[in-house]
Amino acid sequence: MKLSVVIPVYNAERFLRECLESVARGVVAPTTVEVIAVDDGSTDGSAALLDTLRTELVRPGLELEILRQRNGGPSAARNTALPRLTGEYVTFLDADDELVENYAEVLERAVERFGRVDIFQFGFVGWEAADKPPSFEYDERGRRGYLDDICTIGRYGLVTGKFYRRELLDGLAFDPEVVGEDTLYAAQAAVRAQRIVRLADELYRYRVVQGSYSHRPFPGITPMAERMLERLREVTGPTTAYYRHALDKFVWCEISSGLPVRELRRRPLFREALRATRWSRWRYWLSRLPGRVFRKLRRILIPGYGKSSR
Repeated sequence: MKLSVVIPVYNAERFLRECLESVARGVVAPTTVEVIAVDDGSTDGSAALLDTLRTELVRPGLELEILRQRNGGPSAARNTALPRLTGEYVTFLDADDELVENYAEVLERAVERFGRVDIFQFGFVGWEAADKPPSFEYDERGRRGYLDDICTIGRYGLVTGKFYRRELLDGLAFDPEVVGEDTLYAAQAAVRAQRIVRLADELYRYRVVQGSYSHRPFPGITPMAERMLERLREVTGPTTAYYRHALDKFVWCEISSGLPVRELRRRPLFREALRATRWSRWRYWLSRLPGRVFRKLRRILIPGYGKSSR
């Protein structure tokens, strides 16, 4: 069996060696691992380090293809890699994260046990509940049950943390014009899937890096986020827990932004999201808000949104 690992790389020199070495450590026969690393216009030493690592790490059972392009963001980088994939299964890995050393062995055993599965969902190290269930296949609830679950379990709404059957992704591209492309892509793949298995194994080490692509503010985030939510609503429907979870995150991104209160109130999608946000999550986020954001939230809620969101 062959597994393709897609890694978008942008100014990741600090963690790139650890990332690729984690992939190399997990290569065990009979599985072959194909790494496609897309240098997305890096301006640090990432490009040179990729060449060095290819010389050091490539061996029987491990392939490393390096693609280079102008900077277009992680969606564009992943889209560049998709047509080059040759593995039976595909997983996405960020350049500042790692895979645990037995990931290929776990995939091999899972395929032997469950057969042809469209999505194997695996865990994130340190993010899983202590009483997590053993591996299981989703029952007749199928895609809907999976979508409801992944918005409440660890970081399952990301495109990482999954082994996708390659054919499932044929014709499916990331949208570079949205914020939260992981959330949208994961849902698009899930609604295509006929068989989804949740593995008990924790195989992904997620690193929080301040200033990285997913942890920095974006100019014009509101229209990009609104586009994502509109597309997500078409994919999952407006009443799914998955869509409502995305609305929750949208509310807090907008409240934390620099947009004036008056402008936020004028946005229909923001008003919809505010009304739909679950109060249980509000209590959690309220406890983490900086004082300036809390004052902004209080001003937003004065017209009565607080009452309607309960």
